[in-house]
Amino acid sequence: MKRSRLKSGSSDAKRIVASAFEARWIDILAHFHRVVCCWYKVKLSTPKILIVGGQRRVGYWAASTSTISISRKLVLKYPWDIVEAVFKHEMAHQIVNEVYGVAELHGPHFRRACDRLGVADWAASASGVLPQDI
Repeated sequence: MKRSRLKSGSSDAKRIVASAFEARWIDILAHFHRVVCCWYKVKLSTPKILIVGGQRRVGYWAASTSTISISRKLVLKYPWDIVEAVFKHEMAHQIVNEVYGVAELHGPHFRRACDRLGVADWAASASGVLPQDI
């Protein structure tokens, strides 16, 4: 049986590395979701977590599929505390839907959920602007 070898610069090798990188981030964020639920004593369903391309959003909660999507650019270019704040912002949306039973974007229930999770003020503002200097 002949073995094929991947060249380090090949597109297949890059895809494999990117896939492993994203899988590891998904594992980290899934674990972080469990920790946050335990620490803040909130019961939430286990969401599907995706690392996604695109430049428009750094994070997104989709209630219809119980999915938290986090931008690939965010996890590649920003430190953990920024990723954490964005992820908790999306978890606040999940609380609004699952705990408070409300369908709102960034209203008073969302602010209450952000306060409950200790979401940083800049992340709770929903402006989409990330801090430049950490």
